[in-house]
Amino acid sequence: MTERTLTAMYDTRGAAETARDDLVALGVSSGAIGIRGSEGGPATASTTTEEPGFWASLADLFAPDEDRHTYAEGMRRGAYLLSARIPEGLEEPALDVLERSGAVDIDERAESWRQGGWQGYEAQTPAYGATAAAPAP
Repeated sequence: MTERTLTAMYDTRGAAETARDDLVALGVSSGAIGIRGSEGGPATASTTTEEPGFWASLADLFAPDEDRHTYAEGMRRGAYLLSARIPEGLEEPALDVLERSGAVDIDERAESWRQGGWQGYEAQTPAYGATAAAPAP
């Protein structure tokens, strides 16, 4: 049986938990659903981004680098990220659950951040927490 990983960002933990509960009611195992975020909101969200496990979990999303960086920025700003492994056959109903539960339109949100000065993802920029290699002599 194949699984598909779905990810959605929420402005509140309550909205993410509602989505989780609705996915469980749909038949998704509660162990296949994770919610990540900072309980302290935007002012303390940077502590979440310093955890090595956090970046590893974003790498597991199988999403393009730009999307992973956008999700990371959302979490830095206090959002919550729900990630769920959805069994085959439940993908469409699960997508409906995520949309109904108030998931953020990540493209619209990223555009509003860019308008406010956020630089976004650049392919040559090292990932958060990574160090750039020194240039060759």
